[in-house]
Amino acid sequence: RHLATGSDDSTAIIWNVQTGRSLFTLKGHTSSILSTCFSHDGAQLATASWDQTTVIWDARVGRKLRTLRGHTSHVFSVKYSPDDKQIATGSYDKTVILWDARTGNRVRTLTGHTDNVDALSYSPDGKRLATGSIDGSVRIWNPATGEEIVRLYSLDKGKEWVATTHEGYINGSAGGLRNATWTENDKQYSFEQLKSKYHRPELIAKALGGKGKPARIRPRLGKQYALLI
Repeated sequence: RHLATGSDDSTAIIWNVQTGRSLFTLKGHTSSILSTCFSHDGAQLATASWDQTTVIWDARVGRKLRTLRGHTSHVFSVKYSPDDKQIATGSYDKTVILWDARTGNRVRTLTGHTDNVDALSYSPDGKRLATGSIDGSVRIWNPATGEEIVRLYSLDKGKEWVATTHEGYINGSAGGLRNATWTENDKQYSFEQLKSKYHRPELIAKALGGKGKPARIRPRLGKQYALLI
C-alpha cells in the first residue's frame, strides 16, 4: 500500500499508493538519497545516502530510529533480509556491510569487489546474498558466515556467463567458457586445459542453492586460478 521515494534534496517521502498522497516526509540525511527499502512487514524503512550513512525509520509514524555508520563512501544500495533480522548495504567504498536490524550494530563486512557495489538481493530463504558491482561481477555470499560462495561474470552484454569459486571450480555458458582464460603465476590456461579437473557444474549449482542441499565446496586440488575476461 505504501511507496517510498528518495531525492537529491536529502529527503524521502512515504506515499499512499491508492490515493497518491504523501504520508510522511523524512528528514535526516545531509545529501542525496540513493536507495530505499521497506522491511517485509512494512514497519521500517531504510534509506541509503550519498552522505555515507543509512537511516532506519519507523515507517508507520515517520520517525527516525537510528543511523548506520561504517562505510567510507556513498551508500548506493540497501536491502532487508527476508526475515527482517538483517540489513545489507552496498557502497562506493567497494564493500558490503551486514547489520543487525534490531540494534543497528555491524555484524560483518564483505570485501572482494574491486568497484562500487550498487545492487543487493537475498535469496527467498535468506541463506544467500547476491551483490552486484560495477567491476562486472555478481558475488554470492553466505550472510551467516561472510563466506564468498560463487563469483559470476556476465560476458558479451549478458549473452554469455562464467562462474568460479575460490577453490578453482568453474562453470559457464559454452561461449563464456570458450572465450575466458585463467591465469596462475603469469601462465594462462584455456577452459579445455582445466576442464577435466575443474569443470564441476553440479557443485556450483548446489552452492547457488539449486537441487539438493547446498553444500560447502571443498577443493580436491591445491591450485587456484584467477579468471581473465
